[in-house]
Amino acid sequence: MPKGAKNYELYSEELNSAKQEYILLMQQRKSVGNSVINYNQLLSAARHKLQLWGMTAAQVNALSANSKSAYITTFYSPAGGYLTQLNSTEGAYVMEGGSIMRLANTSTVWVETQAYTSQLGGINRNATVTVQVPQLGNKKLEGKIEFASPEINQQTRINLLRVSLPNPGNELKPGMPAYIFINRNTPGSRYKVGAV
Repeated sequence: MPKGAKNYELYSEELNSAKQEYILLMQQRKSVGNSVINYNQLLSAARHKLQLWGMTAAQVNALSANSKSAYITTFYSPAGGYLTQLNSTEGAYVMEGGSIMRLANTSTVWVETQAYTSQLGGINRNATVTVQVPQLGNKKLEGKIEFASPEINQQTRINLLRVSLPNPGNELKPGMPAYIFINRNTPGSRYKVGAV
């Protein structure tokens, strides 16, 4: 889902009241001016309130220009990403503060792999890691180990390693298999840890 895409529409009496309050303040400032009451300050606070509700600056500006508002408010994606969770359906009631959906930003991704405890001593955690992705024509990307789990699985004696990679074109998708090559502590040698 790209940034700015339409996410959902919502009817809220409280939000509609906040929109009407903003429009009323605009009309009062136009007819009375700022001589008695500082409408600019009140409008700034009302504008901020609408933006806290999730309205964009363009939507608030449209309220100013049209002096009317719809009962249903459209909400747009504040960031690009993938829809990972949908917590509501059409016509459902949403509690105040409740989550409607969850987006995952994939401009940076994690590639996870596992290493046996016997292999951990030979891994240079500060060295550059090469990640090879078969689904992208074995494209090779460079990253660094960002996380090594402090806990080792007692049954398998395996430790989790996480490599962070930039994903500017969003080519890497969640769940893609990859091979990770990690430099050993011995200069010039490389170590294939495994597939994710």
